[in-house]
Amino acid sequence: MPQKSQRTASRLRWSYRFAHPHRPELLTLYYDLRLYDVSQARRKHLSAVREFLAVKPFGDDGKELMRQTFAEAALTNEDVIDIINIGIENLIRHRYELPAFDTLLREARVERIATNQALHRQIHDALGDAGRIYLDKLFVVGDDPRRVSPWNDIKQDAAKPTIEGMRELVERYDRLTKLACYADLLKTMPVIKIKQWALEGNSLDAASMMDMAAAKRYAVALAVIRQRLAIVIDDLCNIFCRQMKRTLYSAEEALEEYLEDNQEKTDEILRRFAMLETLLNSSQSADEQLKGVRQAVTARPDLCEFSRLHAEYGGKNEFRFVWQFFKPRRAEMLRILSKLKLESTSQDASFERSLAFMLENSHRQIAWLSLNSKGNITLTDNDLDWIPEKWWKLVTGEIKRDVVPTRINRRQFEACVCSQMVRELKSGDLCVIGSDAYSDHRNELVLMEECERTRADYGEKVGLPVECAAFIKHVRTLLTEAAQQAEVLSGKCLFQDR
Repeated sequence: MPQKSQRTASRLRWSYRFAHPHRPELLTLYYDLRLYDVSQARRKHLSAVREFLAVKPFGDDGKELMRQTFAEAALTNEDVIDIINIGIENLIRHRYELPAFDTLLREARVERIATNQALHRQIHDALGDAGRIYLDKLFVVGDDPRRVSPWNDIKQDAAKPTIEGMRELVERYDRLTKLACYADLLKTMPVIKIKQWALEGNSLDAASMMDMAAAKRYAVALAVIRQRLAIVIDDLCNIFCRQMKRTLYSAEEALEEYLEDNQEKTDEILRRFAMLETLLNSSQSADEQLKGVRQAVTARPDLCEFSRLHAEYGGKNEFRFVWQFFKPRRAEMLRILSKLKLESTSQDASFERSLAFMLENSHRQIAWLSLNSKGNITLTDNDLDWIPEKWWKLVTGEIKRDVVPTRINRRQFEACVCSQMVRELKSGDLCVIGSDAYSDHRNELVLMEECERTRADYGEKVGLPVECAAFIKHVRTLLTEAAQQAEVLSGKCLFQDR
């Protein structure tokens, strides 16, 4: 045993003896363990354990793998613990010994800082001199008599999402849209980073922002502007959806009231129909029967009109009453639609074209619009396929859908488009650019380039082949094995080769 180790063990023995005078066995155990830690036997045992477990020592290759993993994880995670967990998982998968936790914690923090700084520099360089000067003006008070900076106005909470606060929301939307001219630079940034920057920026005033490093300041400012604009867009969408739901609810109540008020007419029509059957089955001559039928039908003209409307539009069609409740809200609803940037998330863009057609002709006063109008947007009969059955007669004036319409009722078309838009937004078939709650779900999917780059690693992790032929063969094998197990369990042949 080396002399230095002997002196160390002697000091430990005396210190432990004073600490535990009545537990000499603990001293002996601790002394033996310390001797083992510096012995040749421990190194031999480590080699044997590593060989048995098929693990590699944490050397330079392990450090490089850990740092690379932390750097990739820092792009999509902000919490250090999450970054460490990803690094541990990758080290275990590559059969490396795990280093001390302090090493993991220190390297994870270093890589997170380096990743954030790289993203900040990317935004800083993309802004250019003009963009940096533009954003720096947000933190200067200037000539505002209130003695507040534009940054303070950006962070102010928006008005309540009500119909009364809609005008203020629209004005705030216009201001933030103008400020968000450089927000497109955040499209390539990870979403988790943008949320973290916005969270940090909302807690800082203009002076604190100016004390921040320039590259980080611009990233945080753009993230806050983007977040505040998304909140306003979501509020406008929520106002629109709530107002249209109230409109439809009022229409349903009007329908119930209409049916209740006209119950006497319904009963009278049924009574007269039964009278006609009795008349036709009587022994009177054909002329007398015809005279009786004519008298029964023409005696109540109001019943004839009620029956005609019932047959054309349907008895329980609440959409007949939508316009009268939509009209007081029309100006606000169309103003919201004119501000929002709407886009279809599917290949079918017929509703998107119908919406653009409606907005283009919203200023016109005529009752009927030609599908082939002289405007920039025209519609075909295929662009009207999305119209629900109950709306068809009201919008086109045609009873049957196989008749190609040439014109549409402007008022009913506006009410139909607005009510349908609520369904499109809720289902995700229509998205709002810049929104959070109504954003395009396709933006959350992994890019095809990234899929190509990471699919081999993913297949290795989950134990699945990633090539087409091998994957199909693997799935067929799983299905065949499951079928064979089902055969054994059922006791009879359920699957036969064909």
